[in-house]
Amino acid sequence: MRLSLILIMVLVVVFGMISCDRQRAVDEKKLSLAEELMPDNPDSAYKLLNDILFPENMDAGKRAGYARLYAESASASDKSFSSDTLLKSAADYYISVGDSVSAASSMKYEGIRLRYIGDMQGAISSVEKAIEFVPDSINSNRYNLYNLLVQMALLANLTDVAKEYSAKMMESSDPGVAALGHYNIGVAYSWETNRSSDETISDSAFYHIEKSVEIATKGNCELLHHYLRNSINYRLPEDELLRRLSRVEELGRPSSNVYAGIAQVFLAFRQPDSARVYLDKAESAYQEEWSKWGLEYVSIRNELGVLRSVLNYLDGMRDFSALPASFNDSVYFAGERYKLLSEDILTNRDRNNARDMVRIKRQHTLTMISVVLIFVMIISAGGLRMYAVRKRQKLVDAEEKMETLERLLAESEGQKEGGGSADDALFRKLLLQQLGVIRLIAGTPTDANKELLRQVSRLEWNEKDFEGLLNWTDLYPVIDSAYDSFYTRLQEKYGDLLNEREIQLACLLRAGFSTKEISVVVGQSTRTIYQRKTEIRKKLMLDEGADIALEITSRING
Repeated sequence: MRLSLILIMVLVVVFGMISCDRQRAVDEKKLSLAEELMPDNPDSAYKLLNDILFPENMDAGKRAGYARLYAESASASDKSFSSDTLLKSAADYYISVGDSVSAASSMKYEGIRLRYIGDMQGAISSVEKAIEFVPDSINSNRYNLYNLLVQMALLANLTDVAKEYSAKMMESSDPGVAALGHYNIGVAYSWETNRSSDETISDSAFYHIEKSVEIATKGNCELLHHYLRNSINYRLPEDELLRRLSRVEELGRPSSNVYAGIAQVFLAFRQPDSARVYLDKAESAYQEEWSKWGLEYVSIRNELGVLRSVLNYLDGMRDFSALPASFNDSVYFAGERYKLLSEDILTNRDRNNARDMVRIKRQHTLTMISVVLIFVMIISAGGLRMYAVRKRQKLVDAEEKMETLERLLAESEGQKEGGGSADDALFRKLLLQQLGVIRLIAGTPTDANKELLRQVSRLEWNEKDFEGLLNWTDLYPVIDSAYDSFYTRLQEKYGDLLNEREIQLACLLRAGFSTKEISVVVGQSTRTIYQRKTEIRKKLMLDEGADIALEITSRING
């Protein structure tokens, strides 16, 4: 029974491990496919990685790869990965195995994640650490990280940090990187201008913006249009302003904010007609941008509203704040509406998650009940099987006991051919009389007495019962008389070495009883008898399989 329980438990554990290994293999296959899809198909890679529910069950290398790929695919797909808390451990893993490129990538995305959740200091620290692991052979990665740090620093109003990393970009031999460095540091100075009246700061901002235009023009950089249209926001001579606007339009990339900036400049030049022309262009461009991307740029919309209100005021309208005020109110109410909708969505999501958890718990409960029922059925079947086997064995043992007792009885009556000596027969007869067998059979081997003998042989007696049934005090003198004082000599020589039951076993062996016969007479299993015989051999230092009765007889008579 115990062996069956252990076997079943082992099977349950093995099946559980196989199930876990299969799920892990499926997840690792998805991870491998996602890696093949990057960087060309980030959306598909992101979907595959989202299907991996338990990445923490993977080994350290696969888990680190999952965290890095998930952040990379989410970032490329404009998805949030703010909950990807495995990125830091991924970076630690890559550092431990010496993969500096992957370590830098993991730290970069960890910085972006921290920026998402508002920890700007932690974000900057993580990206700065990433720079330390960028190999010298990949300068482009280092400059990209410099630019990322500048953007983070500006968002956190840390203009000194922004200027520090912008200056490092300016040192690059790549005109595109150098121009971007000058532009970034110009923006940083511009932000400082808003907090200070120091004209040197404004001059520094203008210098670096102009430098970005100069370098980008010489290098024919892709972002030239960006630098040109932002340089228009600075006060330039009218002819230079128009020249730069013309250049932006030649590049085919004018935008609403560029036209709005020019409208402001012309308004500052006290040329409302020209300002109105470029404001019309700005509003038209904004409508095209809205139609194309469906994005509402609040700052530009406000700027256009204010400019239109000022020009309307110059045209004689009294209320010049109606347009921006109306728009700002609409933005506020849209924000409130979005907040309510978001709360409703979150509430529904939480409710659905709770329902899913209830369903999962019910499924788990049903699964556990099924497993328990199967387990109980297996145990019950095993128990019934073992009960049937044991019952059958008991019947066999009972038959063997019956045959043994009948043979002993026959030998004691001298009815078996080739029986033992008169002393052996006497001892056996006395032993059986003490067990009550002779009295039960009433001396006549009739069919009724044989049936009674069968019933006696089936009685379940334990060891203590037989202690009362066999009176060894009466049997020891018989043994001494029949076998040349065997008991007395054995007691004198080995009384301190052998215990009482071992001495009794030796006496029965000397009387010629077999192991099976002894087990029937003393009511013990043959296994117990064999164990006691082994103990006697060890105590007397006899060889394995040695005849105990013969060896003891030779020693005590020697």
